[in-house]
Amino acid sequence: MINTYYIGGSPCAGKSTVAEILSQKYDLYYFKVDDFLDDYTKQGALKGYPICKKTVEMNAEQIWMREPLLQCREEFEFYEEIFEYVLADLKRINSKNGIITEGAAYVPKLIKQLGIPSSRYISITPAKEFQVFHFL
Repeated sequence: MINTYYIGGSPCAGKSTVAEILSQKYDLYYFKVDDFLDDYTKQGALKGYPICKKTVEMNAEQIWMREPLLQCREEFEFYEEIFEYVLADLKRINSKNGIITEGAAYVPKLIKQLGIPSSRYISITPAKEFQVFHFL
């Protein structure tokens, strides 16, 4: 995956917008992790991964109304559980010009474990003022 560029960061930080622009400008294959989260969750649940199993058994309200610290912790655990599926899908992509991929699943810890150089990874987190203005 030498010609793969990764964009991670918090939800609603602009990852998709940046990836779409770069994909068009440099003719890169655009892989959006969010498009596959349901499949990854089901695969993880079948494999017995605890957070994936828990997630498939909850409805949307149960998922999003959890205590915030628990939700945050489980979200990071979830990304660790599904990361193998993300990587497997990336390896199947054949693109002569490279790949731009984005998703909150690309947390620094997991990218670092892969040895991805900083020249191929960015993590975007919007400022508090931006979040308050756009989401409250």
